[in-house]
Amino acid sequence: MSDLRDAFEWRIKELELRIMEDVVRRIKKAGNITSSADHQLNVYRSFGNSTYKIEQEIKKRLAAEDPEIWRMYDEALEKQYIRDRDLYEQMNEEYIPWDERPGNRQIFESLVKQSQGELKNFTRSLGFAIKEGNKTVFKPLSVYYQKHLDNAILDITTGAFDYNTVLRRVVKEMTSSGIRVVDYASGHSNRIEVAARRAVMTGISQVTGNINEQNAQILGTNWFEVDWHAGARPSHREWQGKPYTYEQLISICGLHTVAGLCGANCYHTYYPFFPGISKRNYTDEWLAEQNRKEEQTTSYKGRDYTPYQATQRQRHMETAMRAQRDKIHLLKQGEAAADTIIDEQIKYQNQLYEYTKFSNVMGLKQQRERIYMDRKGRVLPYGNSVVKYQKIRYNKDGSIKTTDDWSRKDHVKIPAKYRQNAVVETIEEKSGVKYRNRTIYDQNGHMVKQIHSGHHGNPKIHNYGKNGEHVHIYEWEGGRIKKRYTREVREKERREHKYLWKKQS
Repeated sequence: MSDLRDAFEWRIKELELRIMEDVVRRIKKAGNITSSADHQLNVYRSFGNSTYKIEQEIKKRLAAEDPEIWRMYDEALEKQYIRDRDLYEQMNEEYIPWDERPGNRQIFESLVKQSQGELKNFTRSLGFAIKEGNKTVFKPLSVYYQKHLDNAILDITTGAFDYNTVLRRVVKEMTSSGIRVVDYASGHSNRIEVAARRAVMTGISQVTGNINEQNAQILGTNWFEVDWHAGARPSHREWQGKPYTYEQLISICGLHTVAGLCGANCYHTYYPFFPGISKRNYTDEWLAEQNRKEEQTTSYKGRDYTPYQATQRQRHMETAMRAQRDKIHLLKQGEAAADTIIDEQIKYQNQLYEYTKFSNVMGLKQQRERIYMDRKGRVLPYGNSVVKYQKIRYNKDGSIKTTDDWSRKDHVKIPAKYRQNAVVETIEEKSGVKYRNRTIYDQNGHMVKQIHSGHHGNPKIHNYGKNGEHVHIYEWEGGRIKKRYTREVREKERREHKYLWKKQS
């Protein structure tokens, strides 16, 4: 056990370095001790570090003199968010060993149990497969990212860093090595951010469960209450929110199994419970009512979704957007053609728009931190160059706005596939007469309608309206135009494209 304690102490020292680096980064950026920095300094102190050591570390890393440090401390004491005034008022060199603090001991014992006595691979991931030439070779996790994931678990369980910050850092560390997709030995594959998130979340859930089991043992109970959350998968909905013995957690809830309680992608945890003394957080009547609501569906674009199905759809959309961000980033790195990059940016912008609409209809909170965990920063340009393709847009008078004005281009060839929701305006000349036309594209970038302001030289074929104005409709199937037909311009279309009817010179 002494070897494990030494190993854990070394991990704590590494964590202290990460904390102090982040604290100094925050101070340099803000010019004072922020609320987040104050929180991290309190965590740093909880590892047994003296207030004197904290002051000296900040002073050394900022290359600051005593008056500057004292000024920051005085300003910090005036802030309402300060958690412990002694940290800034009482300078002492008292050192308390980390294992003499109950909270640290619990974390240590929980991580030892979680790692089966090895104090490494806290997420209990086995590894994944990588391509070597034409072969797929299984590699142990430690070769690639065991240390990154272990640091993530320690950073979160100690409270030094928040979950999303840690996850963004881990994903960046992984992708910097060129890894973007994880292929597991089972044959299943995930993008790296999905695999990392699942591993970290599951590891944290299991470590928390271990700590709660320690608390139950100290309190002398073998009972636990499982918490409840909306949108749970159907197999978890059956047992969530109820009290169980530890043995029942295993037999009924599937504790320690991949698909069960605290397994892969499980958000549940369990807390000590005392039958006859503790009051249940969720009554059977309340749970029955919630289960009834979980079966209700909400319709979106012709499809019905239960709350669980809606959250799964939301996750798929987030994964698709991360992949699109990665694609844009790689195109920029490869100095691809500007139009190629813009086309992909439009797709991403429209994915964001669809995600917002879907989430609002389903009553789901948007979780954009899942989209931005790649830490690639902004991938969209400023201005209207991409946003204008988000949807068909209208002027105040009810007319449709043009996205692409090609009226001054010569010999224009209209593509069947172009940008999503594009409205392209062109001019063609037949027998000395100019006609202004518009081509409309749908959300898939398919040409679905062409509005012509005249018969463009074919009065017998296009014998419509007053001046031969007409509409071509295109129907698509399997990525190709299946049907094309011509009809009169409807009254609504006359209002939407009112500027087409002006005489061309």
